Amino acid sequence: MKKAFSLIELIFVMVIIGILAATGVYYFKPNILQRDVDYVLGKIKEARFKGIGYNKFEFNGSYISDPVGCIKLTKDALNNDNTKDETQKYKINDLTTINVSDNVKILCFDYLGRPHSDKNESDGDDNNETRLDTLLHSPLEINVTYNGDSRIILVLPMSGFATVASCN
Repeated sequence: MKKAFSLIELIFVMVIIGILAATGVYYFKPNILQRDVDYVLGKIKEARFKGIGYNKFEFNGSYISDPVGCIKLTKDALNNDNTKDETQKYKINDLTTINVSDNVKILCFDYLGRPHSDKNESDGDDNNETRLDTLLHSPLEINVTYNGDSRIILVLPMSGFATVASCN
């Protein structure tokens, strides 16, 4: 009686292990688009959180031009995080594109968490002001696209709530 495996049995086991490994690699590949969308959504929520309770008006009625509660909605600005630790920095993928509706470049939140934009300014920069004429009156759509797939982040007017709206 033989007590060893034949060569055919070993090859058959190796083929089964190869099929299982290939299937596992397919299901555990990183979802780059979802990571980028989560990062942008987190940055918007962070800006809103910083803006809530921070009033940009002095007691005498003068305005403080301060970037607290504001976020610039470009890939370069989002990648230039102020995190000191290089291992903690997240970089949006080079193939990912970010398009914002109404040509909004800067999104600010006032002390009530309401979203304001720079779209009413001719040069696109309102010095981070949160006036009544900069208040958003319709949802702001931020389209994040990677490799033909896209997600839309909606920032709702009046509440400033940000959420992922759709998946293609």
